[in-house]
Amino acid sequence: MIRSLAPRLVAAGLIIVSARLSAQSAIFLDRSYAVRMSPDRGLLYEAVPAFPLFLNNRTAGLYSSLLEPTPRWSTGGMLVLTPMFRIRQVEEKESASQPVRMPSFMPKLTAQFLAARRIGGTVRRAAAETPLSAMIVGLDLSFGHYSNGQAGCFRANQRPKPDGSGDCEVDPTAGPGADTLNTVDGSFSTWYFRGQTHLRFAHYRDSLPLVAFTLSGGADWHPAFLEPIGGMDTALAAVYGRLRPFAGAELMRQSEWPCAPAPLSWLPCGLGRVRASVNVEYIGTHPPRVSNVATTSELAWTFRRYAGLGALVRLHTGQDYYNMALGHELNVFQYGVTFDLERFDPLRSR
Repeated sequence: MIRSLAPRLVAAGLIIVSARLSAQSAIFLDRSYAVRMSPDRGLLYEAVPAFPLFLNNRTAGLYSSLLEPTPRWSTGGMLVLTPMFRIRQVEEKESASQPVRMPSFMPKLTAQFLAARRIGGTVRRAAAETPLSAMIVGLDLSFGHYSNGQAGCFRANQRPKPDGSGDCEVDPTAGPGADTLNTVDGSFSTWYFRGQTHLRFAHYRDSLPLVAFTLSGGADWHPAFLEPIGGMDTALAAVYGRLRPFAGAELMRQSEWPCAPAPLSWLPCGLGRVRASVNVEYIGTHPPRVSNVATTSELAWTFRRYAGLGALVRLHTGQDYYNMALGHELNVFQYGVTFDLERFDPLRSR
């Protein structure tokens, strides 16, 4: 039953989001996915439902200036609440030793500011079919929480103090070499601020994006002053770090695949989006035997007729990104399905 939970959550989210996204397409937001692992090493699948709730969306006219005779900047913005979480399913025979079994809860509130401008050339306002190029700039400011819902001691050789204070002490009965992270019920909790910028160069044909190249970069900051409300404490900061910078690049190309006749007309076809991306995170503070660089490379092919659902392959190297698994490296190939909120919205003037 647990094994089938993630795909069902993703499918339910697709129905909810696709029903509500009738306004301007969202860009630069988290994507949902559900994947299998290879080699599995006791991990069967991983899923990340990340379906945003748009509290405020003022991006209806973001691209309107691209069709005006004189190039100028047009702007927009959104306020988005994303109740995101990550879950893994492990093999029963491995569950006693695999890091980790508890979910990652990662809700965040993001204020996004966007600006777009045509690059060179002239267009006629009424001719949206005219090929044109544009630059889109984005700035995301987020306040988020990351925890696993556990209350156990941080290290495996610790135990709760008998005074009921909730603090931990070294367990005198712990064996040698037990000074490791508690991946059974160890508490992982932090609040953080994220600043991230995006720079996209896009080329449009027949009013739709044909190809786009995006650069992004930013950092997560886990301040000490948020510890009283569940923020990062000194024990976690000593191995996780309070500042974690990251950068990425993405190349997108529009695809068009002929649809098969019945009874195979349900197969993926029509307009789609092929996306290749790589993201790099620098980990200045990390446990021993963990690299200070983690990378995630992705290749996805999504389709408009399925509201952005499509195939995904990922390759992750470096520190495991799953809460209390930070003391391990995860060098794994992943394959499954993803959901991309960015739709094929045609360019329109105001």
